Amino acid sequence: MTCKSILQRIGFSQIPEHISNQKLDKNEAKKWLKNIDFTDGIKFYNLDQHKNFINLFTRYYKQFSSNSDFKFGAYILNNLLFSPDKYNWTHNLKRDTVDALPALVLISGYAQHHQNMQNKKFDSQQTETHKFRIFESCVRGIDIYNVAGSEISQLIWGSLFTNAHIVEFGRLQYEIMHYDYDIPNFINPDKFCINIHVPRGGKLLDSETQESLSTARKKIPSYFSFLPSQPNYFIESWLMSDNLDKYLPKKSNIRLFRNHFDILKQEPQTTMSKFLFNTSSPDVSKYPSDTTLRKRIKQALLDGEKFHDGIALLKQKKQIVLHPKR
Repeated sequence: MTCKSILQRIGFSQIPEHISNQKLDKNEAKKWLKNIDFTDGIKFYNLDQHKNFINLFTRYYKQFSSNSDFKFGAYILNNLLFSPDKYNWTHNLKRDTVDALPALVLISGYAQHHQNMQNKKFDSQQTETHKFRIFESCVRGIDIYNVAGSEISQLIWGSLFTNAHIVEFGRLQYEIMHYDYDIPNFINPDKFCINIHVPRGGKLLDSETQESLSTARKKIPSYFSFLPSQPNYFIESWLMSDNLDKYLPKKSNIRLFRNHFDILKQEPQTTMSKFLFNTSSPDVSKYPSDTTLRKRIKQALLDGEKFHDGIALLKQKKQIVLHPKR
């Protein structure tokens, strides 16, 4: 029985090549499952306070407990995603089914998460923030997308927290990652870099952005001691689409945020629908238009305008390294 065959049976349509033909060690999987106390994990992340999630999880756990494919699949995903030695997102993992499996796998990593945070010497605030982000990943499908479960993307996103590869200072999040961008005429001098993320919710005030960036420069070396003193900071986001400025008010917070970066590259896809409109629907006519920006972008999309995710480099004096490739 291969890992690929199990994951396919539980709804995965895209599987990382390096695990697809691996044989499952059934004894190790059974031993792993016996050591997981899902009740403790739910309490660790305060998920017992979310009634709708508990109702969904309880129903799913009954199905999970009687299905060996789900059990073995959870074991495979836990081993694939949770390790402090693994960096970067596992993009080549796709599942078309939406249920509580991604949340269950996130909960299964609570002991590893706790240990990783202790190893990094997270303070109480960073620890509570991490626990909240896993909570958020587990309930986002229910609260925002009105689906009975979690998308696999939330499991992948949550794995960054479980592995303690991301820290949060005020308005922004900072992920340590292997540099893997292919950007013409740009060479990153180090193996690692920092990827900036903008959490949902709240205004993107420039004062909060500057405060967060200042704190990050001071504190990140203490969390990730093997980094150079000031690594390059990147962002990959719809906020960096090169044609966004013409739709922004002159005093827009997003415009001020963009001014902190040099845009280096445009990707063919965009996550704009997901993060600006809170939907993955392809029907633009149904997108909300309850803010000025949403109204302008929605009309632009209806008119055929294309937006992109841009890769941008944070402006840092004496630290921007632009070299022609030889």
